[in-house]
This record gives sequence, C-alpha cells and structure tokens, in this order.
Amino acid sequence: DCVKAGDRVTIVGMYVPYTTADSKSFQSIILVNHVVHMTSREKQNKLVDADIASIQKFCTNISEKKGAWGVLETPSKSIAPSVFGLTNEKMAVLLMLVGGVERKAHDSHIRGDINVLLVGEPSAAKSQLLRFVLGVAPLALNTTGKGSSGVGLTAAVTVDQYSGERSLSAGAMVLADRGVLCIDEFDKMSQQDRVSMHEAMEQQTVTITKASIHATLNARCSVLAAANPVYGFYSVRHKLAFNVGLPESLLSRFDLSFIILDQHSSEFNRRIGTHILRNHMTAPPADADAYVVRTLVERGETKGLEKEKQTAVTSSGESVATVEFLRRYIQHAKTFAPMMTLEAESMVSQHYVTLREEQAQGNRDSFFVTARTLESIIRLPTANAKLRFSNLVEEDDVRVAMDLVRASVHAAKDASTQREKDRTDQLAEASSNNKAAPLDGEPRAKMQRTEGTPMNAGSSSAALAAVTPSPAPTAAAASASGPTTAVIRQALMAFHREARASIELYELQDRLTAMGSQPNLVALQQTVASLSQSETFITYESTETSDTIYFQ
Repeated sequence: DCVKAGDRVTIVGMYVPYTTADSKSFQSIILVNHVVHMTSREKQNKLVDADIASIQKFCTNISEKKGAWGVLETPSKSIAPSVFGLTNEKMAVLLMLVGGVERKAHDSHIRGDINVLLVGEPSAAKSQLLRFVLGVAPLALNTTGKGSSGVGLTAAVTVDQYSGERSLSAGAMVLADRGVLCIDEFDKMSQQDRVSMHEAMEQQTVTITKASIHATLNARCSVLAAANPVYGFYSVRHKLAFNVGLPESLLSRFDLSFIILDQHSSEFNRRIGTHILRNHMTAPPADADAYVVRTLVERGETKGLEKEKQTAVTSSGESVATVEFLRRYIQHAKTFAPMMTLEAESMVSQHYVTLREEQAQGNRDSFFVTARTLESIIRLPTANAKLRFSNLVEEDDVRVAMDLVRASVHAAKDASTQREKDRTDQLAEASSNNKAAPLDGEPRAKMQRTEGTPMNAGSSSAALAAVTPSPAPTAAAASASGPTTAVIRQALMAFHREARASIELYELQDRLTAMGSQPNLVALQQTVASLSQSETFITYESTETSDTIYFQ
C-alpha cells in the first residue's frame, strides 16, 4: 500500500512466469521485494556545469538587451518554428512548460501547473503546437476528445483474469503526473466525460470509489487542449459562449484561453504561403528507417552543449534555439521557486480589480474573470521569473503576464476586430480589382472588336474612344447581374419587420445570398446608399471600418 496507480518507482524484484491450475497460458510478472519512490528530479537527466553556464549566459544576454519581455519572447520563437505567427499562443505554451510554484497553505493545496486552451478554426496549426510539446516536455501524453472516455482520462477499476482480484488502472491524467497532457479535438468529448476532469484540473487529484475500492490518485499535470468552434468557424455575430460551446465551470480552470482565426487578407495569405513553401524547400527528407537507441548511461555522460548545437536556423533565416537547448533551459528554470515582492503583489491586486470592473460594466464579450483568474495572474509572472532564473517575481514579470491575460480575457473582442479588418481589406481589394479590370457588358465587347480590327488613321480616334474606360456604372447598372433594387428593398423590409435596430452590410449580403442572389459588395454599397436617400425607414452610414444600416 505504499504506492498507488500512476506513481513512478524504482523496484528490485524477480522476473518470473505466472499461471494458474486451470489455465494453459503464462503471464509475466515481477515479484517485488523493494520499492522506492522516484522524485521529479530523479526522472530527468542531471545538467552538467557546462550546460548550466551556457544556459545562464544565454539568459543574461537576453535580459540585458530586452528585459523581462525578451526572456519570454526570444525562447518562445523556438516553440514550433515551422508554425507561422501565433506569438501569444507560443508564449503561453512556454510558460506552461515551465509552470508556476506549487504551494501548500494551511494544509490546502495550491496548484502550480498552468492550463492552456486553444479554440481555433480548422487549419490553424493547433495540432502542430501539441505535437511539438510532446517532443519537448520531459513527460507528455497525447489523447483525443473522441477517443477518450471519463475513466480513460482519470482511472478505472479492472479485474485480473488470473487471480480475480480488483485493481486500479491509471488513466491519462494520472499517468501524466508531473508532466503535460495534450488533448486534441477537445470539443468532441462528451459532456459526461468532461465532468470527470473538473476535479483533476483544479484539485489535481482523482478520487475513485468503485467496487469497494476507495482511493485518491495524484493528477498533477498541465493540460494543453485544442478545440474547434461549435460550427467549425468562429461567428462574430454570436456570443463567445455560443462559439466555444464549453461550460463556464470548465473554462475557468484554464489559465489562458485563445481564439485562433483563419485570416483572409491577401497579405497574410502571401506571407503564410511563403513560410510554408520555404519549410518544404529547406527541410531535409525524413528517414523512415532511422532509429537511434540511447541508454540512460549514455545520456548522463554528455559533456554539455556545443556552441553549434545551441542555435538553429529556420526556413526564414531566423536564428532560434534548438530543441535540445530549449529542453535543458526549461529543466534548469524549473529548479527555481521565486517569491513575489510587495510591489508586484500590489500590482497583481490592482490588475485583478481592474479586470473585474471591466467585466461589471457588461459591455465586453469576454471570458469570465473569477478568483481563479487571480491565481492565474500569480502563476504566470512566477513562470516568467523562473525563465529569468530569478528568486523574486518583480513588476516587469507582472506586466508581461498581464499582456497575455488581457489577450486571453478579451479574445472574443480581438476576434471580432480581426474579422472586421479582414472584411475591410476584402472590400478594398474588391474595389481595386473592379477599377483595374475591364468593364462588363458592351464596353468589353467594343474593346474586343477594336482589338481584333486593324487600326488605321481614319479610325484611330474612334478606336481610342472605344478602349477608353467609361465612367463608373450606376447602382442599377452595377447590380444588373446581382439582386435588383426591389429585391434589396424587400430584404431590408424583412430586417425591419424583425425589429432590428441596425445591421451590418455583410448581414444584408448573407441574406441576399440565401435568397438566391449573388450580390457584389461595391454595387450593394451604392444601391443601399441610393435607397437611404429615397426611403425613410433606413439610414446608411459608411466608415473606414464598418458599413452600418440603421432602421427608423
């Protein structure tokens, strides 16, 4: 009874076969006569003096040049360098790998592990971040929401087929004790299975009371979960709770939650396309038959990191730390247990009060700010101080952490802003394309006939007039291939009957598309502007960032 399911131990025993009288098969067992618990430090390889000196020199150079923010930003560039962008998300993953400080206050356990949730649209590279964490963290397990059950994540009671005795089988969260649990497709998990994670994510224990077995198992792990919005793509027309589709009791257990959108601007598509193509052109081919076996003795005899192995060059030519250097950097940072100064404590309290006041105003669609958010604001600066190899959490650490906390709390507002920016860029690109392209209808036919007919001196002036662009078409002409003015007025009247105070232009465009029309944005703007002058029940207001229709 000195060990429990999920514990990592060092044992001494005899490896023997085992069978019963009514069985013809054998089972391999170990008759143990001595067992010793392994501490978290014994599970990892010890760093030699050369490694520690190299890591501390690296940290000192960054601190002198960029301060507390640079200590977090520079190593975070080494988190999944093949993934474009996601700056805040990579910083959150780095802080999660380092973790806060676990404490016990008056016989109560205070969690030190950091949980991160990524809610993103398809093809947002969420799974790539999870796969990278699996390769960097000393202990990491991977599971999926659809392939995991409640007992598979926590623990289950099994019956031994030979002896008939009941025993406990540890689940993923118990096996990941003192490590990281990566859960992909988190939104596909059933509600009943998610409820089983509530205790493990906050109290970091799993309590089992089944078949006369009552046990409490340790589940002290960080959770990195990735999920899709309810309908695949994030809708700015609906509230945050509708898009995420997770209960608030579970969302509050995540220290940081981010919304990752698939941006549609041409500039972003060009940059991400260049990044992915460079990855394919510069990455060496993988050897499917390569398999390297290294024993613990060989790993322990390392003489430190050579200078050329500390950094690597990405496909874009940027110098980042190697995976092995990053792994040892995190291992050394975990040995620190910084305490918060009085100035930092006062700043944390003030930031928490400000967040609560902003939430009380009720004018922002954001994640709820609770007392667990205050504990998150404490854990994140502590993790940043550990990255600086400091024993004190200072005000700069709090400022760095608060930038991530605000980006997490106001993720829905930032997502709406990003959607509006994408829509504005699309309108600008469509307008520029319409100006650059030849006009539809008769002018294009005239231009084609002119290009196909030889030009002589007598017809030069007529041909020049034929190829000269005519003035911009009116609203009726521009919308000839799309919805007519009557159809647009009918759609506006339908919104008016729904008692809508105002709508955005893209809502009208979606309504017309559902009615079977193919509206052009530029022509639709002109038609609505014309209707607002002739009709009394609408008012049209167009700015650089939005096109709004108000109903009287």
